[in-house]
Amino acid sequence: MGLGRQNGQEGKRDNILFVSRVLPFVACFLLFLTGAAAQQEPQLSALSERARVALKDERFEEARQVYEEIVKLRPEWGEAHSNLGLALYMEGRYTEAIPAFVKALQLSPSLSGAEVLLALSYFRTNQFRQAIPLLEKASTQRRGDPLAVQYLGLAYLKVGEDEKALAMLSKWVELEPANPDALYYKGKAASYVTLDAFEKLKQVAPDSYRMHELQAELFAQQGHTERSITEYQKAIAAKPNLGGLHYALGTLCLENGRLSEARREFQQELVLSPYDPAAHYLLGDVYLRQDDLPEAEKELSRALELQPELIDARLDLAKLYQLQGKTAEAVETLQAVTRAAPERLEAHYQLYELYRKANLPDKARVELETFQRLKRQEAEEVRKSKDLNMLR
Repeated sequence: MGLGRQNGQEGKRDNILFVSRVLPFVACFLLFLTGAAAQQEPQLSALSERARVALKDERFEEARQVYEEIVKLRPEWGEAHSNLGLALYMEGRYTEAIPAFVKALQLSPSLSGAEVLLALSYFRTNQFRQAIPLLEKASTQRRGDPLAVQYLGLAYLKVGEDEKALAMLSKWVELEPANPDALYYKGKAASYVTLDAFEKLKQVAPDSYRMHELQAELFAQQGHTERSITEYQKAIAAKPNLGGLHYALGTLCLENGRLSEARREFQQELVLSPYDPAAHYLLGDVYLRQDDLPEAEKELSRALELQPELIDARLDLAKLYQLQGKTAEAVETLQAVTRAAPERLEAHYQLYELYRKANLPDKARVELETFQRLKRQEAEEVRKSKDLNMLR
């Protein structure tokens, strides 16, 4: 898998961002160069100062021209070659920057910053295999610096080493958790790893239960319910004792209103996984929709025994108590939900209805106002999400 080339605008923006990221390298080089220059003849000292100011002020063409003069006067000066390479890089003359950095490292092998810049020059000229060893070294030496980590992850992605890319881009996200580029490329690498694995699965086991399960999931995402059901049934036939398949098929049937089929699948799942709280909850939900209240209560209670914090089961249990006329039990259950999950607006609305019917207007008003506030927040979040999608 590979990445598309950046367009001109993205490249320009990336280069501007890069200026701030290399400032630590630049400062290190300039201080060394200026200190050494002070010990040389006045002409070299003046040129060094002029180049330093031009580079600092981002007048890269002028800086490059001055450093070209300096390396003619002092061809053995590694730092001058490195700063010449930096000026060339900032001009976008990546191919010409490479020999300048190579020469700098030949003269001064300890210039680790020049190694990073050489790696980035290779990256910019699509020589990713040459960039990777240098970036690997830099990412090890500069563990807290996202620059080398970022470009190493991107270089791996460029050459199709997707699992290595995902590992490195995950580190980038750890270093810069709010960086949208880091999150984007981590997601991209993860999708490539997933696609690679699925493609390999298709090649080595095209008729396996996992392949049928994968096909079922894809069909379900595309809205092809019947085809998805068929694939789940094939997966179950191939691996009848595997937990999770009946649950997935039951969930699909429940989402499509096929309650009898969903009930059968959840019952089968519980034969294989009798301590699965989610399966007990969903089976109870099916019974509740079918008005089989005793069986619904049994399954929902069992789900909560296994997982007391299962909020959806508590909401269903409150509905069940309401249907049974057990108002006090319903209120107590819903109050527990609002304490544990105050953002669940349906709990506040159910409480509003119960308080209203019980002629408790003050309590009913509080719950209705809370419900309306949460509903407005939900609508605002949906609107913001739509706006963001339009900007992408």
